[in-house]
Parts: sequence; structure tokens; C-alpha cells
Amino acid sequence: MVIRIAAPQALAHDAAAQRIKDLENQLQVMHSNLHAMQSGMQAMQSKLEKLKSQSSQLTQKIEHIQQKEYTEQKASPAAVAQEKNKNNMVVLRMARTITTA
Repeated sequence: MVIRIAAPQALAHDAAAQRIKDLENQLQVMHSNLHAMQSGMQAMQSKLEKLKSQSSQLTQKIEHIQQKEYTEQKASPAAVAQEKNKNNMVVLRMARTITTA
């Protein structure tokens, strides 16, 4: 009878050991997947930071170009002439006098 009792326990132990081994393998695969996802996220984060930096640099360049164009436009002979004409405008006001008889 001892053999009959030991055999089912041995089978149960082997099944549990196999289940533990399977779970450990699954856990290892999950760790590998997690590590791959973290690496991918870090790469995307780096790309995002690079794009933000490039965007900021382009915005600054555009603002610089716009400021330069504005300055050049103000300094052009036509713009200077227009400014002089604006400054030479004369405004006349006519005063009315009302007389009563």
C-alpha cells in the first residue's frame, strides 16, 4: 500500500513542478517583453525631445527672419518716404463763429 500512496503524491509533485517551471518561463517572457517596451518608450521619448528642440529652433529662426524682414521693410526708401509723408500731414480745423443779432 505504501507504493500506491507514494505514486499519486509523486505525480502531483511532478505536475506542480512542471506548472512552476511553465510559470517561470512565462514570467521570463513577460520580463523580456517589458524590457523591450521600456526600450521602445525611451527611444520614442528621445525622438520626442529631439522634435521639440527642432521645433523650438525653427520657431526662433522664423521669428528672427520676420523681425529682420520688418526691420528691412522699415528701412527701405519707399517706407522712409511714406513715413516722411505721414509726418508732413497738416490738419486744419475751421472754427465757426456764431453771431447773434
